[in-house]
Amino acid sequence: MQSLPGLGGASTVARGINESGQVAGYSQLPTGRYRAFVWTAANGMTALDTLGGPHSYGLGINNAGQVTGISYIELSPRAFLWDPVAGMTELGTLDGVASYGKAINDLGHVVGYGSFGEGAKVAFFWSQETGMISLGTLGGENSFAKGINESDHVVGQSEYAGSVRGFIWSAELGMLDLNDLLIENKGHRIVATLSINNHGEIAAMAKNQQGRTHTVLLRPR
Repeated sequence: MQSLPGLGGASTVARGINESGQVAGYSQLPTGRYRAFVWTAANGMTALDTLGGPHSYGLGINNAGQVTGISYIELSPRAFLWDPVAGMTELGTLDGVASYGKAINDLGHVVGYGSFGEGAKVAFFWSQETGMISLGTLGGENSFAKGINESDHVVGQSEYAGSVRGFIWSAELGMLDLNDLLIENKGHRIVATLSINNHGEIAAMAKNQQGRTHTVLLRPR
């Protein structure tokens, strides 16, 4: 285990890594504010800027070294895309209030969630071509996108009939409840999906009939 240097404050959190070993996260400054960072073995810790507000938080990084996360415009959180050449770009919102970038693929496409109406949060997909679009929900009020692969398959969790379900979304099929796609259920309910790789394998959380939560790996057939 290697300790990463901070930016002078009390805490540093790593949230993503790419195939080159570049790490993204956020670290506290001596002022108490937070800055997103990119760390490399060659260059050490590089603090990223903000969108003009007090804080920024790096949450995902792709193999081009692009970072997504949350930055602030005054006191409003906004999803961002940071590029080593172009710098930091705001990705917009679903309703003009707030958005949160969570994951980015090698195409530079970002997923996360944004405010949507009175108190709701809804999953989004963003690309340069489409801008920010809502992924909808499984029928409840809230949904949250957590991961994306190179085929633009998105995973996350959504409210449904008083419970929470893991979902997979694609542009062709929209949002699907992963529980409806299981060949062998064995009494588990998928409550959240966290990431998806390019083979379609999904890391998820499931509850058994006793209400205990387990980490599970879902493989397509």
